[in-house]
Amino acid sequence: MKPYSKASIAAGVKEYSPKPIAELSDEQIGRIKAYGQVLLGIIAIAGVLTVTAVAPSALSALKLFMKLRYKRKLNYKESTKKVTKSFYYLKENGYIKLRQEKDGYRIILTKKGLVKAQEANFNAITIKKPAVWDGKFWQVAADIPTKYRSGADVFRRKTKELGLFPLQRTLWFYPFDPREEINLVAKICGISSFVTAMKIEKFDPADKKTIKKHFKKLSII
Repeated sequence: MKPYSKASIAAGVKEYSPKPIAELSDEQIGRIKAYGQVLLGIIAIAGVLTVTAVAPSALSALKLFMKLRYKRKLNYKESTKKVTKSFYYLKENGYIKLRQEKDGYRIILTKKGLVKAQEANFNAITIKKPAVWDGKFWQVAADIPTKYRSGADVFRRKTKELGLFPLQRTLWFYPFDPREEINLVAKICGISSFVTAMKIEKFDPADKKTIKKHFKKLSII
């Protein structure tokens, strides 16, 4: 199989656009790992596809990534640099394979790449916040048997990362509907049958005061 250099990958990305792509230096490769994860996620969702097909989507995703994470927009030159370097990073680290075909470079996700994409997608899970809070809290309950300890530990860490308040070891609360995200996390952890989420209409005033104070302090409500 023909070896792929940064220049050949850049040429593949360039196929969908007449604008030139400037390369980053080798010393800067470590800086694009996060962008590589964004690109890997796009490839994992789309399946096997061509460089020219994924490049426009990658540019859009990278611009959104920068806007949300760093509060700034990427210009065209920056975007194309990141896309090209990300392809190179993923290829060199064994996350994707590139095969040259008539319509461009075909991207194939490796087993290592699939695991990495799943990990990146898991880490990216966040609970959507509506424009207006209805004043109610959601309860997540997890009574997990000890034989599922490893899954339970991952679930608790992710629940904490998502910002839920642990009133008890097996009870967490949040002001917005977390069902979609919690169900996904529970499924990934292999403990779906032991986790439930429901809206609480009424509960102990002292507990509600404690929970409300917690989220107000964090400016979540």
